[in-house]
Amino acid sequence: MLNQEIAKENLSLIKSIFDEHNIPFWLAWGTCLGAIREQNFIADDDDIDLDVYLKDSQRVIDLIPVFKSHGFESIPWIHVGVKFLRKDIEIDIFFASPIKKQAKIIAWVTAGEKLEGDFFSELEMIEFLGETYLVPKNPTNYLYYAYGANWQQKIKYFWDFKTPDETDYDADFNLISLNQENRSETLKIFKEVLDQNQIRFWLAKTSCIEALLPELLNNKDTLIFIGTYLENQTKILNLIDQLIHQNFILIKGSYLKNQKTVLSRYNNTIEIEYYTSVNEIIDKLKGYVWKSKSEQFFQDFFSELTSIQIGKEEYYLPKSPHQYLNYLYGEEFWKYPGFTQFNLNQRLDLLAERLEQQSVTLRVNNIWLMERITNYHSLISYGDSITVQKLNHTISEEMIVLVRYEAEVAIKRVIKINPDGKICLSSDFEFVEPIWLTDKDILGQVIARHTRWGLVIPFTGRVVQFILKIIIPFVNFLLSYYVEMKYFRS
Repeated sequence: MLNQEIAKENLSLIKSIFDEHNIPFWLAWGTCLGAIREQNFIADDDDIDLDVYLKDSQRVIDLIPVFKSHGFESIPWIHVGVKFLRKDIEIDIFFASPIKKQAKIIAWVTAGEKLEGDFFSELEMIEFLGETYLVPKNPTNYLYYAYGANWQQKIKYFWDFKTPDETDYDADFNLISLNQENRSETLKIFKEVLDQNQIRFWLAKTSCIEALLPELLNNKDTLIFIGTYLENQTKILNLIDQLIHQNFILIKGSYLKNQKTVLSRYNNTIEIEYYTSVNEIIDKLKGYVWKSKSEQFFQDFFSELTSIQIGKEEYYLPKSPHQYLNYLYGEEFWKYPGFTQFNLNQRLDLLAERLEQQSVTLRVNNIWLMERITNYHSLISYGDSITVQKLNHTISEEMIVLVRYEAEVAIKRVIKINPDGKICLSSDFEFVEPIWLTDKDILGQVIARHTRWGLVIPFTGRVVQFILKIIIPFVNFLLSYYVEMKYFRS
């Protein structure tokens, strides 16, 4: 929750610094949405979002000492901008870069997102909280693009929208369990609309499980996961009026590339995720084959699809659906009765139960580690797999462990053990603070990492130290060099 008075004070200070140094900036994302829709900060927001032109990025960076003199704390961040903290409120200042074609601006990149169209060449002034601020020219067009046709509707956790299998947000949309007939009807009508417009899609995630193992489906299921190709995103958003005519409600419909589209009908929810084959060199070097907003895939599951008969209707699934589900959930888990309705805590209970019987191999992805940066370890790349076994001996320093932490799962390194039994654990990221837990919070020991290239790295004490002290600093140097070349010399 945002303290609106402190947010106003912070924004006013930032304005005075930028105005003094003649650096234009504008209200962006949720801050712009609040200014236009509510004439205030959004109460449920958690930060302030601003944009500046990329050409002014070095001038902004040079002003960090000035910001510090006004009580702002500079927070290490990624290449897309700078981040400050003042009085417990974060301020994200993104660098907006134009994309040109034959000297004409056709898009902008900001906050790691590509906005198709020229939103920022011209800006306009608005009155906001007693002062004047710049916003994108025709801000309603910008907000329509970023937040969808229903941008004027308040939607809690818009960017972090999680469907009910991941959290308790079902209360936000009054989701109640209906019989399976209604769910099948919703999917059938959705299919008819997309088929009429020659849009191919497949059943994804737990909906793929339920298609393969219909005995796992029960009346509590109100959620349908859909996958389709990125080029279909705009086509689907342009069908919203047609879907609304069929009693669908748009929950989330941003035109930003890869952002999920979420619809509901009679309290059944359809979440549509968009997938694209990779073409950037950096993605190919990482081994990615396909990716979406939330997942990267190192195998080709989507170039070809397989079909399955459900009742009288034919639906598509990813190619090799069993391998696809093993990839997401682990072979030992997705066939377990009730798994499709498990929340994360229940999945962790099942994991603990499995570890009592045997070692387990898990992929490091959003299915298991919901918050990537804070929960996975610098020794392990996102998308790789880990082998975890039950602790068979005393916990020792340098051990890599899988822990329960704040109702989530995390990979940590043991760095200190106190006589009272408290254990200090680290992610070995500079900006992630160590945590203190007890042995009861440890699910098991991570004994090996399996890379996407088939290399198995055993996690002994010496190997861990070698990677931390030599390999990771070298890789970080290369990545920093790549970022500098790509973003600050463009």
